[in-house]
This record gives sequence, structure tokens and C-alpha cells, in this order.
Amino acid sequence: MIALRAVEDADGDALHAIFTEPGVRRYLFDDRLLTRAETQQHVEAACAHAAWVILSEGAVAGLVLSPNWCGDIVAGFAPARSDAFTTLIWLRT
Repeated sequence: MIALRAVEDADGDALHAIFTEPGVRRYLFDDRLLTRAETQQHVEAACAHAAWVILSEGAVAGLVLSPNWCGDIVAGFAPARSDAFTTLIWLRT
């Protein structure tokens, strides 16, 4: 099952694992490897701007930023979670 919920500070470890995946950081962070502290700064900013995490089977599978914050929907997904990506495309259309 796929679900959306508001980002929480406690999502930092799960999002760091996603953000440090080569296929994710290539597009979201210009292939720069974030430190855990830098990831937490992104999580805190996401919390302040009404971002969501996508949950797949109860685990964090991705992050979705509000178009009100950045002008468009921006998302990062764990590579093995193509179901979460498919869900985002469905939500957007």
C-alpha cells in the first residue's frame, strides 16, 4: 500500500539512505554526497514547507516537495520503489 504523510524530523535516517543513492543524488544534489547533518537540514526545511514522504508498505520510499515551495513537484525515491514513483505520476495527472 502507498500512502502520503507529512515529513517528520524522525524521517532523516530513511531519507538520508535515499538521498545518498547514486541515482537519486545525481538528479537532486548534482551527484554530491550529502552528510547526515546536511540531510537533516533538508528534512527540517521540508517540514517547514509542508512536504510529504511517500510510504510504501509502511516504510519511507520517497520525498515529495510542494509546488508552492519550489515551483514544481520535486521528488526523490528509493530506486527499488518504482511503485512510489508510479503513484506520484498518478497523483500529478
